[in-house]
Amino acid sequence: MIYPESITPFDAIKMAIEHEKRSMEFYQKAAQKAEDPGTKKMFEGMAKEEEEHLRTLEEELDRELYKED
Repeated sequence: MIYPESITPFDAIKMAIEHEKRSMEFYQKAAQKAEDPGTKKMFEGMAKEEEEHLRTLEEELDRELYKED
């Protein structure tokens, strides 16, 4: 994906949030399908990491810095 040079920090964070959501869902589905316990655990861990990234981005977006007038 190519990002425009004029992208704002607000828009970049919104895009990153959507990316993290898709990644988290992907890893959750992969964990559900995994038959090997080690593989399942790995995917569950990756989904949790994406969830943490998502939370961090959402907290950043909530800062007053990004509030629109």
